[in-house]
Amino acid sequence: MIEPRFYRKPITGAVSECAEMHTLSSLLNVYQNGGVHQASERDLSELKALGFSSLVREIVGTRSMHSYDDIQLICNRLLELTSIDSCKIEFVDDDNFSGLFIIASFKSLLPSISFQSTESGFFAASINYDFSQENQRKLRH
Repeated sequence: MIEPRFYRKPITGAVSECAEMHTLSSLLNVYQNGGVHQASERDLSELKALGFSSLVREIVGTRSMHSYDDIQLICNRLLELTSIDSCKIEFVDDDNFSGLFIIASFKSLLPSISFQSTESGFFAASINYDFSQENQRKLRH
């Protein structure tokens, strides 16, 4: 089993061995190379109108710890309660971030929630409405 780490300390709980581990930059490259197009404002407005924003803000706002099983349930809940096309969990372990992302797909958007790994589980750390390299570049400038 793969154990996500925080500052190289193992956390409780296990993640499937078949889970692929990425660095943050390699994960961005996967989604950029996957044919991601620049998000449209109309798609963002539609996503927010479907209740996705309020649901993910509620998840991030609780600041409670989540197990990997909890995160799988969150992904399933997003699929059930919103009109997103898909939802995937991606693992990241590099010098800057250890944890995972829920990455959804909705039209031209790849909304995501990052979960930071800690010794006692994962906490929802941030929301991004378009997880693509182009968008990340815009956020840095």
